[in-house]
Amino acid sequence: MDFLLARDFFAEATLAGLASMFFDVTDVAGTLAVIMLDKDVTVKEAALVLGKDRSTAQRALRSLVVNGLAKRKRVPTGKGGARFVYSTVPRRILEQKMKNRITYWTEEAKEKVERGLRTS
Repeated sequence: MDFLLARDFFAEATLAGLASMFFDVTDVAGTLAVIMLDKDVTVKEAALVLGKDRSTAQRALRSLVVNGLAKRKRVPTGKGGARFVYSTVPRRILEQKMKNRITYWTEEAKEKVERGLRTS
């Protein structure tokens, strides 16, 4: 990506888009990660907020859990059953994970530039 494209991309980037890119999750999962900040949601609630079907919301939530961006809790219902509630990691942890990813990419890019300049 050339400099001007990168500049334009980051100028237009949303937090949800950055979350999607940083953690290699779908745009739906990135959007959900931002929507869920400081909130607990069920699959049904996530589907409603996203305007998607339950299976799409379930995949997005599972992706967030697998990537360490959300946690799943089993909550008993009064009828002997249970439901699952999802919550994102605290904001400060999400922020630190994003900063760590930026640092990693920056270091990786520097190494590629250095290697490329040495071999040309």
